[in-house]
Amino acid sequence: ELACDAPDPDRELLAKELERGLAQLPASERDVLSLFYFEELSLADVAQAMAGPVRTVKSRHIRARQILRHQLTGVFHG
Repeated sequence: ELACDAPDPDRELLAKELERGLAQLPASERDVLSLFYFEELSLADVAQAMAGPVRTVKSRHIRARQILRHQLTGVFHG
């Protein structure tokens, strides 16, 4: 097995913690991140999909990232 094919424990931990963090977000913030990152929609398209203003989507996007950053910082530096 090549070294690059071997599982990376840090990457696996990050994926698990990210999944856990996403699950803990309020639904509206989680939906924004899912549409933006996993469905690769622009913020304008996310706003349209959620039938809301772009400004609200941007705020939720920023807030969700801040929450996740705080959660993950505690896992990896705490």
